[in-house]
Amino acid sequence: MGPSSPYLFVNKFFSVTVVEHKMFGTYIVLFILASLILGETLVFLGIWFHTSFQEPIIVALSHLHKGKGPLIVRRIRILMFCVLVYWVYSTSVIFYSRRIFHGPINWRDDVALNLLILQASLLGFSLFAWMVLDKLYPVIMEHDSVRKIIKAEEILLQERKLLMEDHGRVLQGKIAELRAKMKKLETDCKMKATKAQAAGAIVLKLKNQFEELHLKYDRLLEYNHTLRNQLHTLVSKLSNKDTEPICVTEVVWPFGR
Repeated sequence: MGPSSPYLFVNKFFSVTVVEHKMFGTYIVLFILASLILGETLVFLGIWFHTSFQEPIIVALSHLHKGKGPLIVRRIRILMFCVLVYWVYSTSVIFYSRRIFHGPINWRDDVALNLLILQASLLGFSLFAWMVLDKLYPVIMEHDSVRKIIKAEEILLQERKLLMEDHGRVLQGKIAELRAKMKKLETDCKMKATKAQAAGAIVLKLKNQFEELHLKYDRLLEYNHTLRNQLHTLVSKLSNKDTEPICVTEVVWPFGR
């Protein structure tokens, strides 16, 4: 081993340490991008399906679109886009240098290139998902407002249904009362009809009795008239002082003896 071997060892050690630090930073960036994509996926799923997280997600999105939220989001997107452009440029430069210099490829460089491509892909997908979510925000808010209106209408319809059921119960009670009253009136009507028939029979009987009495009264009047004529005849004969015997005509009693 030559005198320069310790320097080579130290140089190799520091180069390996730098590469390891770069790889560690790359892994951290990959973890952040994967977490961002996972969060966006959860946001999409929470918005799409009716879960307990849907309302908080919509409230958070509405806060992002109010005040200084759109400005901050725009700056973050510009920064992410610049990083994406830088990574794409670095990847193209590495590919171009490989085409020019046909030398042996170090495995570390190959892994770094693949990680760089993965970072650019994840960042591009994240930006695309964020833009899609931003474009879908008006549709989401309209859908949420329509859903709230439908929910309010359903609650109102349920209240009206309960009111109609209560009103129906009240009407059924009134109908039952009216039916009971109608049955009572029918019973009273039958009783009054029976009484009317009995009264009609009594009236007919009294009418027959009245006709009999009227006939008797006519006979009495005729008998009275006959008696008056006979008395008048007797009085006239007595007034003439006729000595001849008086012949009294027998008067028949109209109702028999």
